[in-house]
Amino acid sequence: MNRVFSRTTLGNGVNVYTYRTGKFKTNMVKVFLHNPLTRDLVTRTALVPAVLKRGCLGFETSREISRHLDGLYGARLDAGVFKLGDSHVIQVGIEVVNPRFVRESEDLTERAIEFLSRIVFQPVTEGGAFKREYVAQEKDVLSREIAAVINEKSRYALIRCVQEMFRGDPFGMHELGFSDDIPLIDGAGLFQVYERTIEESPIEVCVVGDVDEDSAVRMVEQSFGTAPRRGSRVRQTVRAHATPEPRLVVEHQDVSQAKLCLGFAVDMSGPDALYRAMFYDGILGGFVHSKLFTNVREKAGLAYYASSLLNPVKGFLVVTSGIDASKYEEALGIIMRQAEDIKDGNVSESEMDFTRKALVNRVLSWEDSAASKIASFVEMLAMGCVQGLEERIRAIERVSRDEVIEAAQGVKLDTIYFLRDHGDA
Repeated sequence: MNRVFSRTTLGNGVNVYTYRTGKFKTNMVKVFLHNPLTRDLVTRTALVPAVLKRGCLGFETSREISRHLDGLYGARLDAGVFKLGDSHVIQVGIEVVNPRFVRESEDLTERAIEFLSRIVFQPVTEGGAFKREYVAQEKDVLSREIAAVINEKSRYALIRCVQEMFRGDPFGMHELGFSDDIPLIDGAGLFQVYERTIEESPIEVCVVGDVDEDSAVRMVEQSFGTAPRRGSRVRQTVRAHATPEPRLVVEHQDVSQAKLCLGFAVDMSGPDALYRAMFYDGILGGFVHSKLFTNVREKAGLAYYASSLLNPVKGFLVVTSGIDASKYEEALGIIMRQAEDIKDGNVSESEMDFTRKALVNRVLSWEDSAASKIASFVEMLAMGCVQGLEERIRAIERVSRDEVIEAAQGVKLDTIYFLRDHGDA
């Protein structure tokens, strides 16, 4: 079916997106609050959802929240942050069993939405600030999460490549913020950030499950309709642009395996640019049949792993690989050769066919859970190209080999990031 989410804008500017389906055994509700991605706010914004999840009106401790969720037949609450283009998004969500699977006179989904609104709008406070104990504990957790990113070198190298590629651009900041900021955060200052978010930030509420769309909007309006009036527009994202000459950044650490990451700006303008870019990514390194996997890892044996990852909202692609430090020049050369091959038209029909099937399967997999369906929708919403399943599949089916080669001309190398040991460069 080519159905898409239905949209209703409440009187206070909150956008409600609903999708009715009996496919899942649970109903999911997710709330998204869009903040600007700025240096002074990023770390504090990252901490807000963790503190919100600790307690709310009527359920002031984690134990009380856990008991309430158990009373909702094991409902699951989640909260966190992520980057979506140039927005820093707080997400808070709840997943509750489809009421038709239990004997319950009261609508579980309505109870879940009401509870979710308490988490968002009625957090535990003391003296006009977030509770000191909760803030201190969540600061410690955030510190450990940031440290974990640094210790996982494959992930760290990818993040560092993005930071260097977007030096001077807010997008270069990690969504968890900076460890140096954490000791400076207190409950009062954090609560001010929260209050500004609640008063000003665009809010989106997505409801997916076996619930009538009009009923879903009514439930959301009962709980979220009293929020302060706000603008409904999310800030525009400035897409990536390559520098005239690629920048090389070499970092030395105690690593046994070197990490080579290449950041490319991708031209996302024009009709069907998204799907052409998806094909380019798939052929270059997105799947096991890709050029990077086949030629760099398998045939040449130059990489322990080699793949590519497309960020269509911001308009860039990163190639990641793990190599021996002594093989840097050789590995860089063969990776770039794969990218140049696509530009030069060296794309076989089998590569097109394998990629087409893989992309269709990927899009179909996004329908397998409410969480992935919402995540896919929110990304499309940010790009301004909301499409149903059938429309997305048709768009994939009509991409031609020549269009992929044409799209490759708009892929420009911007940054080379090399993480290696302390040996000679």
